Amino acid sequence: MKILAVDDDKYVLELLDAILKTDGFVEHTLVNSATAALREISNATSPFDCILLDIQMPEMDGIELCGVIRALPHYKTCPILMITAMTDRSYIDRAFAAGATDYISKPFDPLELGTRIRLAEKLVKEQRIATGSARELQSLRNKVGEAFSFSIDDAVTIDEVPGAIDKLVLENYLLQLSRGKIFQSTVIAFAIRDFEKLWSRSSLSDIYMTLVDVADAIALNMKSRSYLLSYCGRGRFVCVTQRIISSALDDLAQRIQASVDEFEAADHDKIQVIMGEPVTMSLLASRNPLQLIDDAIASADQNGLAAQPTSTKPSIWDRINGLFTLR
Repeated sequence: MKILAVDDDKYVLELLDAILKTDGFVEHTLVNSATAALREISNATSPFDCILLDIQMPEMDGIELCGVIRALPHYKTCPILMITAMTDRSYIDRAFAAGATDYISKPFDPLELGTRIRLAEKLVKEQRIATGSARELQSLRNKVGEAFSFSIDDAVTIDEVPGAIDKLVLENYLLQLSRGKIFQSTVIAFAIRDFEKLWSRSSLSDIYMTLVDVADAIALNMKSRSYLLSYCGRGRFVCVTQRIISSALDDLAQRIQASVDEFEAADHDKIQVIMGEPVTMSLLASRNPLQLIDDAIASADQNGLAAQPTSTKPSIWDRINGLFTLR
């Protein structure tokens, strides 16, 4: 696996060199600046498989460099691990929003670093297998004239919206948060009402554009605070942000709905977005952080059911009473 490590501290680079060699990763390049990193990427005969970036660097920091690398054609899915001594959560949130896959805190444990890189290597191998399958699938799609395909349950990645990341990356982000930081987090889910009906009568391109519109509306109304957003399938979105007092959410659902209404084209059905109750980790709880996502989605689903219009169809008792009235 080809690794590129970027850190302006020569002692950290020496330590990284020793750890990588010990773990058997002999094909690695070490540079001390963002400029040198971009030069190595540009001159490489084949793309790097994994990139390690220090967050705090002069000129261009690691977060900005991460965003630049992610925009390159061959680095859309490359594992990018941030190496940071920054304890402020906002830096970590910004790194994930810029496209980071994982992060490691300084001073780092060599065993932990090796484990994270091996996980990245596993991800690279899986991506290569998926890429091969995708190429075969694309060939088949070209024959039938389809541009892309996904199922109703697929957690599609929405690249067009700021702060939107892959669902697996969001899950990893929650798992990597320290116990203190997870208590400072709020998870909110949003659901497109009657998504199954929308799915059944719309083309995949229309569905995708609707998902982009809804994600954009959520992002637009969350931009005043740090957030990460993922689409989870079946018309559901999950947003992770810093802990919010309930009064700050009073009109969030209405503002998001207003934004969706503005984005909608006049010729397609009205899209209604349901917001769930904010979910936080209790101080007394010792549950898996991923349960926050499940609880948030369950709340949005429940609110969606509560928002269903009451049926106007007469009940059996109404019909019986009507018969007696007629007589």
